[in-house]
Amino acid sequence: MPVPVRTEPLPDMFNNLHTDLGVSPMPATLAASVSASAGGESLDGTIIPENFPFPAGATWDLSSDKRTDATLVVRGVTPAAAVEYYRQAMPTAGYAFFQQSISQDRTKITYTGHSQSVEVVADTSVLIIFTQCTSAVQGEAVPSRRSDRVACA
Repeated sequence: MPVPVRTEPLPDMFNNLHTDLGVSPMPATLAASVSASAGGESLDGTIIPENFPFPAGATWDLSSDKRTDATLVVRGVTPAAAVEYYRQAMPTAGYAFFQQSISQDRTKITYTGHSQSVEVVADTSVLIIFTQCTSAVQGEAVPSRRSDRVACA
């Protein structure tokens, strides 16, 4: 029997985070976006939204596609440029900043929106991990929940 999940909105101090983290304006070469229908293999039938933004010139490979999550390997853009691009593009695409972690050689920024969390992971490559929010999981139990699954709206 499913256990109900209680979710509450985050306190206002978390919903109104300043997302301009000292990043210079987006370079003109990254200013344009393409939709999820160009630049790589088809994303039809995945949990990736049709209008998800990609940097101009980027391509991708779908490395994992499951009912509740998907992972893209993004090519044609440096990790630093991808981080800069997504810091600007995600709020415009309807995603809210959730958290970030930065280490010497790795940046991971998590956004929530469209009933999913999206992690942009940039180290020696660029990964984008889409995970359906727990509040959005419908139907039968999910046998193996990812540790990065979050309850989001």
